[in-house]
Amino acid sequence: MRLMIIMFGISTLLGSLSNATWQKLPGVLEVRRLAVDPVEPSLIYIGAKEGVFVLDKNKGRVSQVFQADELTDVFVTQTDDPEIYVASDDGVYTRYLERSDWSRIYRGAAGDQERIYAVAVLKDDVYVGTSKGLFRQQFGQSNWVRVKKDNALEPIVQLEVHDEQLYIVSPYHFYRLESQTQMVSRLFSIGFAESSDDGQNSIDMFGELDKRSIRAAAFSNRFKNFILLATERGVYFSLNQGDDWKPFPQQFFMSDESSAMFIVDNDVCEKDAISIQCMRIFAGTSKGVFIYDQGQWHAVYKGMEAAEVYDFVLSEDHKLIVATHAGVFVMQLDQAQTADERSVMTKNFDHEPSVQEVHAMAIAYADVHPEKIENWKRLANKRAWFPDFDLGLDGGRSRSSSDSLWGTSSSGGTHYQGPDDKSNGHDLGWDVSLSWDFADVIWSTDQTTIDSRAKLMVELREDILDQITRLYFERRRLQMNVANNTFFPDQNPLEQGLRIEELTALIDALTGGEFSVTCHSRDIGKP
Repeated sequence: MRLMIIMFGISTLLGSLSNATWQKLPGVLEVRRLAVDPVEPSLIYIGAKEGVFVLDKNKGRVSQVFQADELTDVFVTQTDDPEIYVASDDGVYTRYLERSDWSRIYRGAAGDQERIYAVAVLKDDVYVGTSKGLFRQQFGQSNWVRVKKDNALEPIVQLEVHDEQLYIVSPYHFYRLESQTQMVSRLFSIGFAESSDDGQNSIDMFGELDKRSIRAAAFSNRFKNFILLATERGVYFSLNQGDDWKPFPQQFFMSDESSAMFIVDNDVCEKDAISIQCMRIFAGTSKGVFIYDQGQWHAVYKGMEAAEVYDFVLSEDHKLIVATHAGVFVMQLDQAQTADERSVMTKNFDHEPSVQEVHAMAIAYADVHPEKIENWKRLANKRAWFPDFDLGLDGGRSRSSSDSLWGTSSSGGTHYQGPDDKSNGHDLGWDVSLSWDFADVIWSTDQTTIDSRAKLMVELREDILDQITRLYFERRRLQMNVANNTFFPDQNPLEQGLRIEELTALIDALTGGEFSVTCHSRDIGKP
């Protein structure tokens, strides 16, 4: 995650985040990294899976400047003549922002088995994190050397430059590299994993994030010594550049699924007083975005149907820009809407089903009723009283005959008799057996299978309801914007209308079309 923070006073900026909403920028999907142009802050560089795009917020235009098969990272140097570096499976490329020609500076040291995850520049030296370790190209040199640390061959999935030092993230360890001495210090470890050089330690850091014990790192520009670390076991923080760590005082229920962290500093606190209360902390998770503000975590994913969040940047006009698997989302941090305004606007949509009704539609269409599991359990308990029934049937046929002749003699002569008549036999037998296993009355062996299926059904139902909720309220907010003639910059009413139709179609796909049918039938019946 590239943490580019533009400093400004925000003492009252985030006071109404609970009412803030997200707007989606069209045209780019599977966005993984974001970076702000240090010379032209209106330009946002978007690192998507298929390449790099530039968002010109002044012109409202998105254009592609680099094409890649599998892009993993984007880094922009903070200089007067900035350079952009792009990491992909094909290598590391760079160019000056004012130029158009790209050059490849790193091809990979181990052929096709090496994956490239991250790139960063510290004092003109270029660092590349790969599945085979960390490599460095010294300024003015063309060769690459491996940076030595405790486990030189472990994957390096994230590189962060902060306060003239390089911070290195592997799936299980967190390091700091001193720029002057090039010494690497291990600051944090979690879990036990050793890497090998056989290519089996490669991971998909976007598709298999749950395999990383250390998920993300974040830094404060105001408090240079403060570091925030998201792990599978919760969130930790350090007040002395990582030398000592403490659990975050207010953990939130999605901390084990964090995929990105971002810190916005608050100027209301004194400059030298390091305090978590002086910060606004954004956490990207598999369920959306959460913010830590005034000692509590709050969900701020209104209007964002995306789940996986990968990166944050803050623009010069106080907009928070988020990279997700579903595209780029933007939120104006000082956006607000009063409860009275909302109640007046929602009256225009009384004919539409409530979110609870849409939940019921989706559950019925997917056949994931909670009662279904309870019915399975009841039937499993009753089954013990019903016997196993076996029916047996035996049958056979027989046939006999004799061709011999026999006779008797008397005074009247000899008399012969025969041959014997032929005979046929037909045998049929059957049996019935009943058996009970009364141990099933106490515990049915089917319960294990039911429990496994119940777990999968609950997870599926939660995913469906979560997706339905996001789609429903994003659609409602767009409807309210259209009804109130308020549009996001660079978007016209036609685009808003198309987006509403798109969200309606997505809801219909999860409800079997019942959502639109219900809306239409109630709209016809309105007085």
